[in-house]
Amino acid sequence: MAGLNLRKITIMYLTTILAALLLLSTTLGMASTMNSFSNLRVGDMSLSFSPDNGFSLEYGGASVFKESSLRVMKPGWLATYYSYEMGDKNISISDISGGKEVIVHHKTPGFEGEHIITVLPDKITFDLKYKLLADVPDAGIEYNIGYLSAPLVTGQEFDAVTAKGTESGKVPLEALSSGWDGFVTRDSFDKITFNSRIGKMTVETNGDPNDLWLVDARGLRVTWAEKNPVFMLSAPRKPIKKDEEHHSVITISFAPISERAKPIMETSEPAAIREISDLRKTTPKPVVVIPEPQDMKLLGGDFVLNDQAQIVVGNEAKEEDLRGAKSFAAEVRSLYNIKLPIVHENEASGQNLILVGEAALNHTAADAAKAEKITAPAKDEGYALKVTPERVIVLGHDQRGTYYGMQTLKQLVKVSADAITLQGCDINDYPSLPLRGIHIYTGNKALPFHEKLVDRILSRYKMNLMLLECDQIEWKCAPEIKVSFAMPREDVKKDIAYANDHFIDVYPQVSSLGHMHWIFANHQHRDLAENPDHPYAYCPSNPESYKFIFKIYDEAVELFNHPKYFHIGHDEVTSVEAEFPHDAVCKQKTAAQLFIEDTLKIYDHLKKQGIGVMMWGDMMLAPGEAPDACNMPDAKTADWMRKSLPKDIIITDWHYAIDGPESYHSLKLFQDQGLKCIASTWYTPANIRNFSQAAKNNNSLGLLQTTWAGFDSNEHNLVESRDQFTAYVLAAEYAWNSGKTDLEKLKYQADNAFFSQWDRQPPKRECLKGFTVDLSKLYNASLANSEGNVGWVGSSAENDLSSAPVGNTRLGDDTFSLAKSTSDKSAIRLSSALDDMTAYPEGVTIPSEKTADSLIFLMTSVWSDTPGRIVGSIKVNYADGTSKEIKLVYRKNIAAWTDKGTCSDATVAWESETRSGQYISLREMEWKNPNPDKAISSVEIRSENTDAGPVLLGLSGISTR
Repeated sequence: MAGLNLRKITIMYLTTILAALLLLSTTLGMASTMNSFSNLRVGDMSLSFSPDNGFSLEYGGASVFKESSLRVMKPGWLATYYSYEMGDKNISISDISGGKEVIVHHKTPGFEGEHIITVLPDKITFDLKYKLLADVPDAGIEYNIGYLSAPLVTGQEFDAVTAKGTESGKVPLEALSSGWDGFVTRDSFDKITFNSRIGKMTVETNGDPNDLWLVDARGLRVTWAEKNPVFMLSAPRKPIKKDEEHHSVITISFAPISERAKPIMETSEPAAIREISDLRKTTPKPVVVIPEPQDMKLLGGDFVLNDQAQIVVGNEAKEEDLRGAKSFAAEVRSLYNIKLPIVHENEASGQNLILVGEAALNHTAADAAKAEKITAPAKDEGYALKVTPERVIVLGHDQRGTYYGMQTLKQLVKVSADAITLQGCDINDYPSLPLRGIHIYTGNKALPFHEKLVDRILSRYKMNLMLLECDQIEWKCAPEIKVSFAMPREDVKKDIAYANDHFIDVYPQVSSLGHMHWIFANHQHRDLAENPDHPYAYCPSNPESYKFIFKIYDEAVELFNHPKYFHIGHDEVTSVEAEFPHDAVCKQKTAAQLFIEDTLKIYDHLKKQGIGVMMWGDMMLAPGEAPDACNMPDAKTADWMRKSLPKDIIITDWHYAIDGPESYHSLKLFQDQGLKCIASTWYTPANIRNFSQAAKNNNSLGLLQTTWAGFDSNEHNLVESRDQFTAYVLAAEYAWNSGKTDLEKLKYQADNAFFSQWDRQPPKRECLKGFTVDLSKLYNASLANSEGNVGWVGSSAENDLSSAPVGNTRLGDDTFSLAKSTSDKSAIRLSSALDDMTAYPEGVTIPSEKTADSLIFLMTSVWSDTPGRIVGSIKVNYADGTSKEIKLVYRKNIAAWTDKGTCSDATVAWESETRSGQYISLREMEWKNPNPDKAISSVEIRSENTDAGPVLLGLSGISTR
């Protein structure tokens, strides 16, 4: 007991001293230390910093910029010496007169810098001093001060001071370019003042750099730009040399608009209610086939799909010939509860027939095709498909063509309250690229995830290749490197078999030479490392390296049933992390020599087993030979390396930068040396579109959509790396038809297409009664812009919602009572932090006297906002005094009228274009009432006064009681 009491006394004493020291530090203004911070507020100014996003700034609740970046690198991104994500952060914050001072120390072995940020109520200064510590030729710094929020300045006037004088204008309403050349000013500037939506905003630069550019990034088809429309406020790339000291000062100041009162809109009179017997009625949706067929004509009559229909296959059809028929029958049964028997030709009866197979295998299908004057294209995996009221013909050129025809047939189903039908059409279709696939990792929870991907996404959209990066599976020959998420061997076998059953070939990838952390797992095999202090590559001068890698490769060959190809990795071997070559013996040769010698050793080992080699191509490209991923410093060496490879090696040529199809020179460089290529893309839509077009133009083998969503593949990856998986849809689209339709003209959103299948449920064929609410007495804003009328967003009539639906109208399956005209007051618009000309209310209360099974809100927002941000709320008040609240979360259940993104809890009810051609839409959000028997006394809608500014156009309810 005495020891315990002594410990207590000691702890109390130390706690008292610590509290005193904390109090003293606060009193003296001493800094606290951290590596990130959020919402540091001084007056209306709010600053945040994180290594992932850099600095973000808000003023008066409005987003000024959401991210920033500072990068020091060699040209072509061959090496990065500093970025906010690198190195240890040392951040201190202290009080100064009238505000706060933030000091951020930047330090890596190759770079040193210090940011001193002064935050005052209406002004913030970023004072940056830095120098390069490494002796690197041609190093440069890219300083992006911030991704300036587009809604803040779009359509607003600016005055800039440039080297050539002054320049005035308006920030354009629409994107200036789909590339990186959309400059808002003609010349770079050292000062620019915007008449922004939150008041005068001035940006000035002094020191080095002494000029800035404002680059319009709204037209870029990259994920970060599509999520948050922005302008990049950046300094030109500047070369820097070792030990040169540089100093940059950026100041942003504000002269805010006078604050206006935000009235609360209420009405004591219940809104007019219109009862409708078929408020919700299932109606057929337009048919969209993904990927878009090479040739498709819609016909007038549809084929009725019911239990009397039969799927007819050839008399000699084998099990693999039935795969397409079986997958179609299974989907129709699970989604529409229609049981379609699969019968042979000699068993078929009746007229309601779906004829499936190749002409040589199914004579009934061949005769019907002849009568309908259709033939399958004489191309591998091609098919012809015709749907008439009397019959359906799916005629494949080969087995896979028949299978893909059945995948198209799945997408021709139309659902109404009265019937399930197949859209009448005539299709002739085939792929532009022979190989169309994905690269993906393994994991101990990967099997069900991969099977669902294969079934609902990959096979449906006609992918035929899976490159399975299997470094971290349960190797029988190397149990010592097993990690916690290692995929069991039996799961690997099942993964391969399931994909094969869907006509998807599976090839192994086991990384070698570079990216070899996997062999050093659990602190193993450091004796094989090129640099034991930084184990990244094995040592190619050590014979034991090949004993190890060859036993792994031999086990993979057996596990994958002696695959046609084996991918050996070999990318980024000389990255900064690699320090390659490092071993004393290896240093007697160049990295290029070691690379080729290693490749040839592995090639010979696999060739003896009759297995072809695939490998990444970046180590054999020099800067300028492709938009990015050129990791050999000089062109002469890169050319020698390409010439040194055996001509039957397939290069998976990866490039993720956005550039025109003509800029991917690497495909031709490899192919000029007799090496076949697969264009390898990532998740940026424009990269997928343009590189696939380049692959088609260069007669490349195909397209590989890479997935870098973590080593442990499982369904949770969809949450953290959603864009990488939804990009599979675009990859399938452009690999099949190489850009038949441009991105902007596609009839679907990739995100919608992916998750409509991933989370698919049987459609509800229903006709439900309900009511619409007349909101006309509460409307406070027009959806149209016109002369002398502030209107929608105060811009021209070319950019508004004047084409939005009006009157009593059905949008999709649901009916709404909307304004009679968009030129008059036609929407309830709530407050935004960007309100500049009119003070809109923070909330509205809509009285009610109804019960409802669900409420359906037709909504949008005036401006875009940060995905995941709470921008408002809906509160449903019951007559008994209780209530339920729904948070309005941007990109979950609400989004701006110009936002092309997907909301998980709201669907697009209407979409169109402005007169200038800009995409616009309205979304409906349905709230299921947990208390359908309780009378609803009122519905309150509130804004959080963020950028968004919620807008309500219509309100309806389902009421079956």
